Amino acid sequence: MKRGIKLTALILILVMLSVSVLSACGKASAKDPISGIYAFMQKEGRIDSDESLTDASFYKPGDALTDWAFIFSVLAGKENAESREKYLADLEKSVSKAYEDVNKLSDFKATEWHRAALAVIVCGGDPTAFGTDPSGNKIDLVKDGIFFWNMTPELDGQGSNALVYALMVLNAGGFEEPDGAVYTEEAILQKLLTYQGEDGSFGLASSGGDVDVTSMSLQALAPYYGKGRPEVDSAVDRALDYLSAEQVKGGYFLFGKGFSCETCAQAIMALAALGIDPEEDERFIKAGKSPEDALLTFRNEDGGFGTGFEADGSLMSGEIETSRQAGCALLALKKLRETGNGSLFDTAR
Repeated sequence: MKRGIKLTALILILVMLSVSVLSACGKASAKDPISGIYAFMQKEGRIDSDESLTDASFYKPGDALTDWAFIFSVLAGKENAESREKYLADLEKSVSKAYEDVNKLSDFKATEWHRAALAVIVCGGDPTAFGTDPSGNKIDLVKDGIFFWNMTPELDGQGSNALVYALMVLNAGGFEEPDGAVYTEEAILQKLLTYQGEDGSFGLASSGGDVDVTSMSLQALAPYYGKGRPEVDSAVDRALDYLSAEQVKGGYFLFGKGFSCETCAQAIMALAALGIDPEEDERFIKAGKSPEDALLTFRNEDGGFGTGFEADGSLMSGEIETSRQAGCALLALKKLRETGNGSLFDTAR
């Protein structure tokens, strides 16, 4: 088990992520897509271009929209030390307040702990001592949300996504596994593998599912791939075959019957985490277009990304959550091309 929190490595990666620029596409603005997404978030938050997301109208640490948007903005190098410190202080207050209730962060969603832990790590904080419970004890988001989870009978009571994000947290921080842990890293890994179906896909509530959950699962499995674990290697290879088979002309991935920006973004993050550049792998080039090509077609002139296309073929208006997923996918590709490691949160490899 890895030991210590790899915060120094993560901070260095964040600096590198803020350097290079991706080319724009279509009718989008001249700004690079990542900067355009941040500008879109500022506009949606009704703040000026020189203001942090901590000033945005939607700013509410502990809320999923805010947390994920801020995680993206920090990874993109858009938040300075002052705004990160403010966010950590406000999130810590939110966590402490939530712990005053018997349900704490949630009565069944372990991912509430995982999202908070990832946000703390990205901002340079320590999720193992974050906030104070009513008894005056420091709150350990990792123990409560993973190792000693007890809000539901099983860690994956909400579905396989709890296993996915638990592994992401453990690989982001390199936390030491405590004696007597109810849920060990190995047990979580093995349980996630049971969610894979015969076609290679992963599902949320049962074996076999869709591109989104498969892509998320691949991101969680990436740190264990190619490390002498045949059961992981086989599962990943089968899941990659599934993703390739599900990709359609133009590089797109479908959600339901329509092209989906979020699905495309998750697939890109999965490939990048596994060290696969979709621009260079023939398995993910369809009719001459890659998932990155497809992703950029969802970009609006204001920099935001729409989740899909209307019946008349026009692009849907941008949304913060859709845009941050697209942004994280683009950041993962940058990180892969600059460092060789395209996993956004894994600093231990």
